Amino acid sequence: MLALGFTVFIPVYVYNIGLLKTMPFDLNEYASVIRSFSAQNLRDLLQSVIGHGQLSTFRFVYILNIISTTALAVGLFALYTWIARKYKPGSRLSTISYWCPVAVLAIAFLDYLFSLVFLTTMGNPERIRDWHSFIVCSTYVIRIVLLYFIFLWGLVSVGYFTVRSIKKKRAS
Repeated sequence: MLALGFTVFIPVYVYNIGLLKTMPFDLNEYASVIRSFSAQNLRDLLQSVIGHGQLSTFRFVYILNIISTTALAVGLFALYTWIARKYKPGSRLSTISYWCPVAVLAIAFLDYLFSLVFLTTMGNPERIRDWHSFIVCSTYVIRIVLLYFIFLWGLVSVGYFTVRSIKKKRAS
């Protein structure tokens, strides 16, 4: 599952970024709009996309985003479940480590919510309300925080297993 998840995620994500680069905005502008918590900024972004005739491509980006999120969730869930099983059962590290697969599922759910809310409002930017922008922006921010948490935990795990491996080699 780990290899399958990352094998699907990487090409779909790279293609998605390529599609976003063809849009009438740059990626920094897009990221700042997604983090802005402003319904007007989201409306302006969508009106720009519609004005350039790229609404169908933008929708396709979000459909691909759902596919890449699913693949990433499968890969990270398998990876962090495997890591959690490597810790000594009952230890604090083991207990904490079992929260990472749960965080991966939360990230996937938030990404689905983000994409679905954005997809439903794309056809008519005037329908975007403050609560739409709140959902889009807050799910984005929470996903980023959770991703930092699980990647930081991955680094802690690599460090822990490296030290443990070195200690075993010295002991033998």
